Amino acid sequence: MVGLRATTPPLSLLCSKGELLCIASPRHAAAESASAEIDTLRDYADRLGVQLRVQDGLNGIELEWLCRRPCALPGTGSEVLSALCSYADRAGRPVRLIVLAGRERLLTFYNRFGFDVVRSAENDCDSTELARLPAGRGPSHGTPINYGGVILSE
Repeated sequence: MVGLRATTPPLSLLCSKGELLCIASPRHAAAESASAEIDTLRDYADRLGVQLRVQDGLNGIELEWLCRRPCALPGTGSEVLSALCSYADRAGRPVRLIVLAGRERLLTFYNRFGFDVVRSAENDCDSTELARLPAGRGPSHGTPINYGGVILSE
């Protein structure tokens, strides 16, 4: 039988009458906290009338969908994106997204929030990949970020 060694010390050990109930590691606690904050962002977007689909993955935050519903007030998409960027800064996480071909005006929109082109469209059918580093990260701060095989820099 192969023995397993914990790589992260437990944050807490919850016992009841000597029975082990749960071991929570700092990594697990951080993941639960991130998940709760992402859920809060989704709820906030929904209240403002913005559709938000976002995942906090291993290499950073993937913004999959951000769309203001017709009934929502102008500027609500910007409010939600600003809140997402604030979360990413606090968590020290990069954000990545893809702008589909034919939606070039969105490049300017995302650029206002600090997104830069990582991979540009090679033709009219390609999409453009954008990424945003968290505030205070990057080579100028001594912390380059390898995001899915792409080195993000300021």
